[in-house]
Amino acid sequence: PRYDNWRQSVYRKDNHTCQICYNKEYLNAHHLMSYDKYVELRLDVNNGITLCETCHDNFHNIYGRGDNTLPQFKEHIINITNGLLTPPIFEK
Repeated sequence: PRYDNWRQSVYRKDNHTCQICYNKEYLNAHHLMSYDKYVELRLDVNNGITLCETCHDNFHNIYGRGDNTLPQFKEHIINITNGLLTPPIFEK
């Protein structure tokens, strides 16, 4: 239940919209600092970002699953958008 609450809070924060392609279907709540390594951040809504299934898979196909970090995610966004997309997480 706590994880489901976290996931729904991340979706609400991001207006139920993928923060890369703006799709509103097939959403995933992605941990910016990995779920497995950063236990203290698992349920921190600010450690989550909403991605559609395709954008989520694209990230993990490049960076793997587990041990992921915010700098990796920022690098990914810069690479796929040629630096044109600046999600709110870049402002932190």
